[in-house]
Amino acid sequence: MKHTIQIISILSAAAMTLTACGKSDKNKDSNAAQADKWRIVSVYECADYDNNICFSTQENSRLDFVDMTTLEDSPVCDDPSCKHREGSDCTAYGKDNHPFIYNKRLYYLRSSDIITKDDGTYTTNTMMFCSDINGANEKQVAEIDGLSYNDYDRMAIVGSSAYLVMTNQPYDKDFKELEPSLELVSVALDSGKVNNIGEVTKGYSCGAWVYGLWDNKLIFRTSKAADNRPFMERLQDFADKNGLSESEAIEQYNDKAEYDYQYLSYDISSGKVEKNAMPEPSAISDNCYCYVKDDKPCYLDKSGKEQTIEGIDDGTNVTNIATINGYALIDSENSQYLFKESDKTTSKLTDTYDIAAIKGDQVIIRTGGTPAYEKKAVSELENSK
Repeated sequence: MKHTIQIISILSAAAMTLTACGKSDKNKDSNAAQADKWRIVSVYECADYDNNICFSTQENSRLDFVDMTTLEDSPVCDDPSCKHREGSDCTAYGKDNHPFIYNKRLYYLRSSDIITKDDGTYTTNTMMFCSDINGANEKQVAEIDGLSYNDYDRMAIVGSSAYLVMTNQPYDKDFKELEPSLELVSVALDSGKVNNIGEVTKGYSCGAWVYGLWDNKLIFRTSKAADNRPFMERLQDFADKNGLSESEAIEQYNDKAEYDYQYLSYDISSGKVEKNAMPEPSAISDNCYCYVKDDKPCYLDKSGKEQTIEGIDDGTNVTNIATINGYALIDSENSQYLFKESDKTTSKLTDTYDIAAIKGDQVIIRTGGTPAYEKKAVSELENSK
């Protein structure tokens, strides 16, 4: 009961303001004014700062909201008699694929069952749904034919549109995987209109990573296996050459597999997809285009000038950068650093942390994986050297 009250107190006021997925005329101007706002939606970026929540997906695919102030979690269901069990009518289930809030509505994706085409081959569709904040009044927004979306993919919400790099995975009549491709797609969240911008790569084991928006361009990376054959064929060859069982080959192969990468940009104004002319990115925020250069963390500022992030120990080999609400989290082989964009200061952290969100001077940390969280002050994480 406590959790049910929690979700009502946080979000039900917003839920009651809209009962349809489309926007009203009253909202058109405000949405147009925010057309330059963007954010990433993925299993890694789980915070919705405007609504003071993190999204938390339980092991049984139940979607919860976590209040970023109290850290109390609440299933996306306001039925006080509901037991929130899988297989029931609980509205918290079936909403765990890329959930996000737009225009005071909860949006999410679902995959269709395998579809048999007229020629006897097979494909899969992806549907976008929205509901009230409490999970009720579900409506389908759009259906994207012939394309699927992986749980770990990253979607960009730019103004009133969602941008996705989706997989076209065809199967022949014997259900054998044919060569897949990746296609860039936009969905207008208000109308549900789907725009297939076009194919961006083709090849087995292809994948994509959307970094974000820079200079009104969507920056993303595609990859595909250098050896362009189905995964199981490559795996079997690897096992045969090394005298391994299939299970042993699976454990070892991914560390040795080679992939071809390309970094691309999609100009939202012109509609053109081109090779990204800037450095290979690690992460992008509103103010910093972050990348690693000669093992050092760097970024382009809004004027396009290259800056080096200071305060990193000499000899540190930077392995990754992630941007989190005005901060850059910098990973090295043995340590982490936190760079604050506003004052350009860098702190070495006392340990390595799985940070879900940063709001003000408070950090929300995943403990033991989702959905366990704890909150600390930024100063508690900093090394007092």
